[in-house]
This record gives sequence, structure tokens and C-alpha cells, in this order.
Amino acid sequence: AVVLASAPGAVRVITLDRIGRAFRSLHVAVGVHADLNAHNILVTEDGEGPVFVIDLDRATDLEGPGTGRRARANLERLRRSFRKLGLRDALREWEYLERGYEAPPRPPVAA
Repeated sequence: AVVLASAPGAVRVITLDRIGRAFRSLHVAVGVHADLNAHNILVTEDGEGPVFVIDLDRATDLEGPGTGRRARANLERLRRSFRKLGLRDALREWEYLERGYEAPPRPPVAA
């Protein structure tokens, strides 16, 4: 939330894209985050580092009927968090998060 509120436009766009990609990976690997909000996403200030999603203790699988609908509802929960926190610029640029979410997965980086 802090980075999205204070980052310059280009960094915010990169960060939103990376958040979208992280949530797509989360939805594929783990499922739905029970308490998805901007405070449960950790990013670097420059937008180039990894995105960490925290507080996954109540995550639930995304299998079965309604999978796509549940994933979308999870993202809408995040959007409501952005609104509640007054992240106006991030909301105006929400399309970058959506693009990241819809992008093909990137192969993991070797350590």
C-alpha cells in the first residue's frame, strides 16, 4: 500500500503488473486468499523485486465449479482495499494489474 501510494507512475505500473502476475500464480498454486488487501502484499520500492503475498493461513483451493468467478471475486476484494486506502492512482491504472494477471506465466528465475 505504501509503495503504491508514493511510487512514481512508471514504478507503480510495473508494480501493478507484478502484483497481477503474483496473484495469478497464487490462484493457480494455492487458491483464494481469505483476507486479500493491499497490506498483505509486499513489494520493493523500485518495483523490480519479487512480490510476496502474506497471511495465507486461511487460503482455500480454487478447484471445482465457479473457479473463475471466485478468482475474480478475490481480485475485486483487492480493488475494494485499494479504494478504502485511497490509492487513486493505482485504481486508475488497475488495467496493468489485470494485464499482469492475464499474462502467460514467466519461468522461475534460477537462484
